[in-house]
Amino acid sequence: MWRELIAVLLVGVTLHAQTKATNPDTPKLEKPVPRVETYQRYTQVRRGATQDVGIVLVADGFVTSPRSPVTGITPVSLELDPTSGFTVSKLNYPKPFAMKFPFRRDQVQAHGAGWFPIETKIKADASVPLGDHLISGKLKYQAITKDGIGSIQELPVLLPVTVVDRGAQVAKTTNWPFYHMPAAEIVGIIILCIVLLPIFLVVLPFYMICMAQGKCD
Repeated sequence: MWRELIAVLLVGVTLHAQTKATNPDTPKLEKPVPRVETYQRYTQVRRGATQDVGIVLVADGFVTSPRSPVTGITPVSLELDPTSGFTVSKLNYPKPFAMKFPFRRDQVQAHGAGWFPIETKIKADASVPLGDHLISGKLKYQAITKDGIGSIQELPVLLPVTVVDRGAQVAKTTNWPFYHMPAAEIVGIIILCIVLLPIFLVVLPFYMICMAQGKCD
């Protein structure tokens, strides 16, 4: 029984450690091929409906976010051209993390190389023509590598959108990469940790004594 209880408690610690490992203080610097990838929640958007959209920068280094600008470094900046029949919602940039680079004494609020996701929504007007459309734009950024801060780069953004009639069936895409944990799950995890922590602190000394005496088998 002791071992099972300790194992359950250690799972939470392990998951927390794995989450922290995704944003280390001393990052590994890699150089993927710079490009922009676009994602949509559904394969089509109905007239008068809203569609979740993701625009991802695969950068050749670490980048900074407009949410925490860094002096002397141009943050990622997405501009979508006005397109007749569509309305674009506010752009949601990801939160950066404090990172240390060898060429700079102070920490930099930056985001990991290779994956900088920007989320937004587009709404198709009720009268927009049916069929294929293209929302275009540009994305600017300045990469941070082991050699320092690179020059300002600009990449084209092309977002193809297919509009169908209001009552048409639409299917979810299979490659939607964004997931946000529901608030109810977050609250549940917090409550579970609050309940289990005191039990862990009470049980641990007895478990250690049991192990020392060889009676926990």
